[in-house]
Amino acid sequence: MPTTPEPTTAPEAAPEGAREAASGGESKPYSTRLNRDDRIRILTLREAGFTYLQIASQLHITHDQVQYTCQSQQATPKKARGRTPKLSEEDVDRVIDWISSSKRTRRMPYCKGTLGEEPGAKDREQ
Repeated sequence: MPTTPEPTTAPEAAPEGAREAASGGESKPYSTRLNRDDRIRILTLREAGFTYLQIASQLHITHDQVQYTCQSQQATPKKARGRTPKLSEEDVDRVIDWISSSKRTRRMPYCKGTLGEEPGAKDREQ
């Protein structure tokens, strides 16, 4: 049975660029979802003759995202999976501001903060 030869250099000793090229140019393990504008940019650059790696490095996205978009040829992304957040970004900011507003609210136990006094209650009473 044939065996795989040992690598000549350790993976840790390989230069950074060589590791990125070997992994398909991905710079981060998790990627953000692409919106319609990003997909249009990808398809336009591909039609202009750019390679997947060139597009990925220019738009700061992964090689796999470029490949999937080019192969599907659809600018409109699929519907997002998973549950939508219960709090909007504005609500989260309001809660953070309320918690940070005083020493008492910063030290308040979680159950009292969620069940007792609610964020913005003082603003509504006045």
